Amino acid sequence: MREPLPLAVVVHATAGRTRLRIASRRGDAGFFTSCAGQLAAATGVSAVEARALTASVLVHHEDDALDGKMV
Repeated sequence: MREPLPLAVVVHATAGRTRLRIASRRGDAGFFTSCAGQLAAATGVSAVEARALTASVLVHHEDDALDGKMV
């Protein structure tokens, strides 16, 4: 059975950028590397910066790329 996805909180969002915090995975470099790779492949996403030490993921995207798609 797969482990459920951890809670991601939108910390800040502007047109073209959204910062997420995934506190339960702080320090898990493998998780954040995987997360960044999967998000980078999404339509409308131009870049992703993920930092395990701060449990932060910054997604650079088209203005409306994430509208209605945040879980």
